[in-house]
Amino acid sequence: MANYFQSFVGKFAPSSNLIKPAEKTIKKYKNILPKDLIDFWMEYGFGNYGNGLVKIIDPSTYENVVGINKECDVPLLVGSFGDIFIYRTIPAKNLKAIGILNVHFRNREFFIVDENCIEEFFEGMDTSLPILRKNLFVEGTKKCGDLTFDEIFFFTPALATGGGEDIKYVEKGKAFVHYELLAHMLGANFEAKH
Repeated sequence: MANYFQSFVGKFAPSSNLIKPAEKTIKKYKNILPKDLIDFWMEYGFGNYGNGLVKIIDPSTYENVVGINKECDVPLLVGSFGDIFIYRTIPAKNLKAIGILNVHFRNREFFIVDENCIEEFFEGMDTSLPILRKNLFVEGTKKCGDLTFDEIFFFTPALATGGGEDIKYVEKGKAFVHYELLAHMLGANFEAKH
């Protein structure tokens, strides 16, 4: 396994109930994603890492979430508060990038644009990244309990409608239900941040 994945699992311990990728998932992504990532999926699997602070996901499960462009985006990882980290590849432009789909404020931002962006992303993943909201995650776990693989923490009311990043606004629930509620309340348009 590549060193950057060893570094990742050193910072985000894998849960004991990870799910190995199906053969159809491997076939679907083997010509899109780096072999190192596919190998990581096969060795570890999809599920909660770091007690649910992040989730390594089967991209096909998340490809219909509002804001994902199925033509060029591959969802890779979900933070405990539902933000989706995506890999974008546009072969015609020789573009490869890692970005985040901020589901709370309806924006998309690419922060690593490079041939080796997946390697750089996993190598740089750290529990101190502000977007992961580690302290709020710890408080949310105390308040609401551990997250299952299909659950996220969310804010009620939603951040874009006046909620705040404070434990009093944190609840937990099914990720896809929350994505649908946000799409219904806030619309399907995502703004590009630079």
